[in-house]
Amino acid sequence: METAVHAAAGQFARQPAARARPADRAGWTLKDGVLQNNKGERLEFEIMLVSVQKGFERIIAPFARNLAKLGIELRYRTVDSAALTKRRTDTFDFDMIVESFGQSQSPGNELVGLWHSSTADQEGANNVMGLKSPVVDALIQKVIYAPDRKRLITATRALDRVLLHGEYVVPNWFIATHRIAYWDRFGIPAHTPLYYAAESWMLRSWWKETLSSDMAAYILKRLLLMIPTLFGSMLHYFCCNPVCAR
Repeated sequence: METAVHAAAGQFARQPAARARPADRAGWTLKDGVLQNNKGERLEFEIMLVSVQKGFERIIAPFARNLAKLGIELRYRTVDSAALTKRRTDTFDFDMIVESFGQSQSPGNELVGLWHSSTADQEGANNVMGLKSPVVDALIQKVIYAPDRKRLITATRALDRVLLHGEYVVPNWFIATHRIAYWDRFGIPAHTPLYYAAESWMLRSWWKETLSSDMAAYILKRLLLMIPTLFGSMLHYFCCNPVCAR
C-alpha cells in the first residue's frame, strides 16, 4: 500500500497538467494559475487537524504543494480545543479531516455507523464522510447477516472494492510495524497476533523475567562503579559543610 501511494504521488507531481483534465470535464478551468468554475469561484478547502495530529502537518504539506500546481488551494490548521474539534466533527463542520476506520477480524453492526446511509446526516455518527450509497447499504447488510465465515469474507471484500472505487478518502501513509522502546527485562511471546494494538497487547501478554546471571552481574558492576562517586560527593559535602557542636 505504501509503495503504491508514494508512486502515485510522484506521478501526480510530475504530470500536473494530465491530472487536471478531469477537472476540465467537471467545469473547472485553470485561469492565472488558479482553478475556477464558470462562476469565478476558486477551488479551495481546509483540512482540520486536532492537537494530537500535529505531526500530520509534515505529511499534508507536500500534498498542499502538489495541489497548488493544479491551481487548488489547500489550507490546514491544528485546533487545540478538543471540545471545539468534537463539536465541529459531530456537526460535519469541516471540509476535510484526518480519520481512521478501525476494523475487527469479524466486521458486523459497526459498519452501519461508519458507512450506512441512515447515519450520513446523524450528528455524532462515525459516518464523517456523509456516505449515502444503496450499494454500500446492501453490502453492509450482507456482511451483518452472513450465515457463515466464507460468505462473510466474500461480502466484506465486495464492500472493500466498492468503497475503494468510490474514492471517498485520500490515503495518507501506511506502516506495517509498531515502533516500541522497552527495557530488556520482559518475556515476549514468540508469535505475535495478525492484528493488534501494541500497548494493550504488551500489557496482556508480556511478563517480567527473573534476572539472568549476566544481567545481575551487569547491575552489580554498575553499582560498584557508583560507589567512588557517592563517596566523593559525601566527602565534599562534609568538608564544605562542617558540623558544629556547642
